[in-house]
Amino acid sequence: DDCDDSDSAIHPGVTETCNGLDDECDTVVDNGGDALCVDADVCTVDVCRGTGGCAAPPATANLELTGLSATRVDGRDLVVLADAWNTCPGDIRYNAAADLDQGTSSPANCVDLSDFHLFMNSFGLACP
Repeated sequence: DDCDDSDSAIHPGVTETCNGLDDECDTVVDNGGDALCVDADVCTVDVCRGTGGCAAPPATANLELTGLSATRVDGRDLVVLADAWNTCPGDIRYNAAADLDQGTSSPANCVDLSDFHLFMNSFGLACP
C-alpha cells in the first residue's frame, strides 16, 4: 500500500504534514490544508503553502491597533478589512496587512474572501 517506495517517511498511517506531498498515501496532497499549520494561537493566521510549508511569519487579524481596539479583533479591524476589500497590490486602497493569507501572486495577494474567512476566525478574540 506504500505509494512512494523511495521515501520511507511516506506510507499509509503516517501523520500528514504541510509539505506539498501525499504523506499518508490517500491520494490527497496536504490532506487537512491550513489545519496542518495550526499553532494554537487564535490571533495568527495559519496557512499551508504546500512545498513552501506553513506561512511564516503568521499574519494577525488585529488590523487596527489604537484605543480600545488595540488588544482585540473587533469592528474597527473589520473597517480596515472592508476599506481594502477587493483590492490588489497597486490599487490605491490596498492594505498589505489586510492580506491575511499572505499570498505572493494573483489572486492570493489580493484582499478577498479567503482573507475575510481568516479574519472571521479571530473576530471577537483578545490578541496580544
